Amino acid sequence: MIMNIFVIAVIGGLAYASFNRGFFSSLLNLMCVVVAGAVAFGLWETTSQFLLANAPDKGFLSFLWDSSWALGLALPFAISLAILRAITDTVIRANIDPGTPANYAGSAICGALAGVITAGIAVLSIGMLRLDTELFGYRPVDYAERGNLKRVSSLWVPADSIVSGLYGHMSRTSLYSTDSLARWYPRLEEVPGLMRTNFGDGKAENVLRPEDVTLLGRYKVDAANLNDLLRDSNSKGVQSVADLDGEKFVNGARLEGFVLNFGPGAKEKSGQVVLHPAQVRLVAENDSNQSIALLPIAVVAQAASASTEFGRFRFENRNDYVASVGGASEIRMGFEFIVPQGFNPIGISVKNSRLNLEAEGSAKPVEFASIDARDAAISSGQIIAINRAENLDRGEASSVSTTSTDSAPASQTTGISVTNGIGRVIQKGTQGALEIEDNYIKEGENTFTPADFKNTIGLDRNLRVDKYQVTKDTSIVQVDVSLSRPASLLGEAAATVDLISPPVLIDTNGQRYEPIGYVYEDRKFIKIRFTPGQPIRALKELDSAGVGLSRSRSDQKLVLIFRVSNGIELASFALGNKVLVDVDPPIKIEGGQK
Repeated sequence: MIMNIFVIAVIGGLAYASFNRGFFSSLLNLMCVVVAGAVAFGLWETTSQFLLANAPDKGFLSFLWDSSWALGLALPFAISLAILRAITDTVIRANIDPGTPANYAGSAICGALAGVITAGIAVLSIGMLRLDTELFGYRPVDYAERGNLKRVSSLWVPADSIVSGLYGHMSRTSLYSTDSLARWYPRLEEVPGLMRTNFGDGKAENVLRPEDVTLLGRYKVDAANLNDLLRDSNSKGVQSVADLDGEKFVNGARLEGFVLNFGPGAKEKSGQVVLHPAQVRLVAENDSNQSIALLPIAVVAQAASASTEFGRFRFENRNDYVASVGGASEIRMGFEFIVPQGFNPIGISVKNSRLNLEAEGSAKPVEFASIDARDAAISSGQIIAINRAENLDRGEASSVSTTSTDSAPASQTTGISVTNGIGRVIQKGTQGALEIEDNYIKEGENTFTPADFKNTIGLDRNLRVDKYQVTKDTSIVQVDVSLSRPASLLGEAAATVDLISPPVLIDTNGQRYEPIGYVYEDRKFIKIRFTPGQPIRALKELDSAGVGLSRSRSDQKLVLIFRVSNGIELASFALGNKVLVDVDPPIKIEGGQK
């Protein structure tokens, strides 16, 4: 209701404002609005990706991250309209009087048309913000039977649909481009609603930097009978699927799968990659240049944190979504779509970051003879190969024993400890920028002085903050990389590693885990960082944060914090592919941290 009122108010307001301007002046304004809209859609992706690339992780301007796609459309429209109006008002100073009736009628019509375009762009822009799935009473796409998403409603005055159709048509005709709006964004009016359809009814991330998702491979399965594509060895019965119009797919369609790799930047603050099927769109095109958007029917994902085996999971219930398990730095998932006969995939969009399937060097699909062959490839790991650490340089690695002795526990001799304790007590209320939940550090970073911890011994349990938060399938591992430790970043082995290499823990399956924080201390201050959604990707990040180590300072201590999968065995600590420490025997991560 509110969104309908907003659209009518914008259209009515601009029609009324134009009423006394004169037809010629209102016509010029309408032309400026039309051109400004074309400029906005032409610059939309470029501007949005620029904002994403430059949005800070914290501080006042951090809102640019969640608002990037909205501002990427709204800002070029507003700025170009202001410039065009300034030029026309300067160059054309006089009005034309076609007569009073024509002046009033023409002015109102031009104002209303300008209002439709302005309102449509406003609805699209607002819709791409990180807001509730049902935006002020407007939800163009909703659930139908068996969890399928379907186009369900439009505005009383469908300004967003009109704008989408207008500029989509222009992108194929008068403003033709090979990368046209109509080609990559069919039914653009539905994109904002799909972006906001996610875990928590709009609370999860709905944007993603392009470099945080890459295409690793493709596969497809053909079958004469569609039902043969809608079954698998793990589920009973045939899956019921439909397109966004609510129409069932017919025989002749095929199944196509796309294997994606998600980097650490794709993770939520919780440290997981969380995706709703509505946020993964496949764009396909036929020989008539008609484009359609398709949503996935299933995902191939890691089944458990302690295992590198993958399983196939259908999207067939309301609010189905996929969340990564464990603490591995990079996550691989395969999304499967039903593609109608005559259509070929040209791009896949994840949280509006587009991967071009026609680009030079793009992977060609592996063809499976049947669904059973596809299932076997999933079970064997052929479809999704774990991102195992390969070609490791162990030439200068030291080996440390993880067996405790009477004189010293293993954590003391190795510098590696499996604990979520922070090693000191913070009094609740003095944590500064650290976000606390149930007396556990959930996320954030803050700098303290040694004096801040002097009077916290014996503090009441309700006021004590002394542990990091973990998830049910992860545990915290801490690695001391100070000067005197086996894993020191100042050792001879580390001296030859470039600053763009990340520090990583590697398990016996070859999975990597990047640090999600650290505790740095010297005689002047203590800095705690715990950011599960923002791992440390390179050594230079430590230097830029002012926590780099120096051989000339004996007062420094740096402990890196990792969140690893339960059930695995840790084998090594490395910088990139350069192994600094091999642990013998590997450390079994049992879980059980609270």
